[in-house]
Amino acid sequence: MRINRKSPSSAGKLETEFQPYFHNERLTYSSIAGVSLWADAKNIPIFLGDQPELIYRQNVANNYTLMQLQQIFMHCNRLLGQNPDLEPHVPANAGYFSYPELFLTPSDTYMSAVLDALTMTGKFKNIVCIVGLGQQETLPHYLRNRTEKSLMKELEPKVLKNSLIRGDDTCEVLVDKHTLLDILFHGKGVFDEEAFSKSSLVALFNDFDEYLEALDFHSTSHVIQKYADPENTDSKRIPLMRNLQYQLLDKYAESARRDYQVGEQQLQHKFLLNHKQKIKQAHMGDFSAPSIKKKAVDDLSYD
Repeated sequence: MRINRKSPSSAGKLETEFQPYFHNERLTYSSIAGVSLWADAKNIPIFLGDQPELIYRQNVANNYTLMQLQQIFMHCNRLLGQNPDLEPHVPANAGYFSYPELFLTPSDTYMSAVLDALTMTGKFKNIVCIVGLGQQETLPHYLRNRTEKSLMKELEPKVLKNSLIRGDDTCEVLVDKHTLLDILFHGKGVFDEEAFSKSSLVALFNDFDEYLEALDFHSTSHVIQKYADPENTDSKRIPLMRNLQYQLLDKYAESARRDYQVGEQQLQHKFLLNHKQKIKQAHMGDFSAPSIKKKAVDDLSYD
């Protein structure tokens, strides 16, 4: 999360309240501290090898239609509602294993390119990688099967051959896609005025609007600056797209809350079904107290 430096005091406090890598849960303070201490003791350089957010986001926008992203968004929020103990509690984290080609593959292929580039320099005899559990298998696979040997090529936004996108998205559609991704990675609470009013943040800002101004969704801001008025012919376009961004943040945060509630209801439904099934199995396996067990099963019956 980037902080708008127009209000240094508020921004500094906000940076303390929210971890800078709040939406990128694979890079935490504890992992950074552990690696830094180890590297300092060994006097060796550190490379942060994950894919730059802007490149990742541009690739997503290039290869998924808005409708596809909205369907993924809905499913991830419902999955999150079914997994209340998942941390960090953001929709993207719930969707990793359902949509690996969206959330994991781009990062893995990019990191394999970084490792390949470091190896090709000939400067390092040994490279130690701190990666996720699944990447112990995926990174060696991508390293063995790399066809593109240029790291610079990995930094260029791509359009896949089977993509439905043909590069003709309007700025409005691009802002829509990237705002959806903001909520997908940051979570529904980042644009929740009620949650804000109950949090410690309320003491740091005069109102909710000032809090929103202190947030800078970097990728979406970049898209607005680049595509809202590329010919510099309409000074109203950028403010207009900013206004659209806030409207869409509100829309997708509310949508995330609704889908999260659906997921919670689905979890409750599954729990009741499982509980009912266990009682039925107990009833079928033990005839010593059929009347009591039958009543327990009947009490759990519902439409």
